Amino acid sequence: MFNAVIRFRPFRNSDPPRLLEVWRQQSPVRGLMQPISNILLEMFVLSKPYFDRHGLIVAVDDDRVVGFAHAGFGPNGDRSQLSHDIGVLCVLIAANHPQRPEILVGLIDQIEEYLRATGAQQMRIGGSFPVSPFYMGLSGGSDLLGVQATDEEMDQLYRSRGYNVLQRTVVYERALSHFRSPVDRRLIQHRRKFRIVARVNPADSVWWDTCVFGPTDRIHFLLQSKEDDTTCGEVTFWDMGPVSTRPGAGGMGMINLQVYPEFRERGLGTFLVGEALKQLQASGISRVETQAAIHSEPAIRILQRLDFTELRQGILYDKTASE
Repeated sequence: MFNAVIRFRPFRNSDPPRLLEVWRQQSPVRGLMQPISNILLEMFVLSKPYFDRHGLIVAVDDDRVVGFAHAGFGPNGDRSQLSHDIGVLCVLIAANHPQRPEILVGLIDQIEEYLRATGAQQMRIGGSFPVSPFYMGLSGGSDLLGVQATDEEMDQLYRSRGYNVLQRTVVYERALSHFRSPVDRRLIQHRRKFRIVARVNPADSVWWDTCVFGPTDRIHFLLQSKEDDTTCGEVTFWDMGPVSTRPGAGGMGMINLQVYPEFRERGLGTFLVGEALKQLQASGISRVETQAAIHSEPAIRILQRLDFTELRQGILYDKTASE
């Protein structure tokens, strides 16, 4: 029996239905949002102004789509434009096919060639905001997760291609139906000295944030001093409703939690997130999902203090483009 000749080519406008057919074949261990639709693919991938069809590589056997891989780039420092320094492989998928291993390897080779040709200095498998150009909510949940820690096939594949573990990430969830923020003397003092300012779909959002989240609603919470209106920290939540697969509508993803350096080590992160969750609860949001690097002890302490529950873990990989 002869092996089929697998060809690799850039995306065509007629491809989406066949890409989605391959997507729907994937095991739950892939961590992909199911069921997927043309509308969601358009919203979170194809409509992005920086979408480049040459970065979406399609594998075909005769005329049948048997896999695809999609890579993009992150933003520059102030998120005002695209930067080609870091290339991100957002999705790698192959159908149930006798040559599946060869298809996956071939797709990786094609993506690496594309990233090098467009100027990438570093190549990543998966990303975390803001290095998350496509598939927010469609792959990994509230942020791109990379490879699920239980996915041994993909872990072995990337390691065999010279990728190293960049970061291990934990996905957390918090139901808000009975949420109560913690109470202690320090947090009571914070309520006297600080306020939380909520901005819904802020008009002054940077270009990159608008591109990544598209038409989904966002709420940006600022932690401000009552004394002089100094902003001390921030956190953003985005509406995962269109891509939520968990029971109960109204889920939001939490990203970009920051307490600015001069205000750290005071418990302000717990205060900021706790007060934000109270406001979301009051507006009818039922659950929040977020991710934290496993080595980010301050972030994990905040989530544990607020009774977030661990759902799963993921792995991000990288290597230099010269390897």
